[in-house]
Amino acid sequence: MNMETDNTNKPGVNRKLPLIIIAVGVVLMILMIIFEDEPGGIPVLLIVFGIGWHVTTWLRSKSQSNSE
Repeated sequence: MNMETDNTNKPGVNRKLPLIIIAVGVVLMILMIIFEDEPGGIPVLLIVFGIGWHVTTWLRSKSQSNSE
């Protein structure tokens, strides 16, 4: 068994999940604006969290590719 394999740092998950979170936040914001005439806090936090995660992942992958 290979103990050096780290399944928690999958590049596919780190690239797709933030985009899914951003999309869910945008859909929730649109629905809340339609039904309540104002955006809620949760959709805004989802969008900000997703963008922050995406940018962090992008910067880490860029710095790792430059160091190799």
